[in-house]
Amino acid sequence: MGGLLPLLGAFVLWMAACAWAGYTRRFVMFLGILVLGLALNAVWLMIGFGSSITDPNALIALLAAMLSGMCGFGSGWLVGRLRR
Repeated sequence: MGGLLPLLGAFVLWMAACAWAGYTRRFVMFLGILVLGLALNAVWLMIGFGSSITDPNALIALLAAMLSGMCGFGSGWLVGRLRR
């Protein structure tokens, strides 16, 4: 349980950064945040779980992270659009 809370906090921070990029309509910044988050997730999967990047479960985890980031960007964009 002790290792789960820092990971959850990092995920929330990453999602907030994706939402902020969507809110301010900065697509290039979002791509940088997304690539950084996916790279850190891949490193965590390789070191923390000892899996390979080509492992199907690791690919699904990376795809889920990518879709989560895109949802955060879209949510931030929608909130920004409604505010404007």
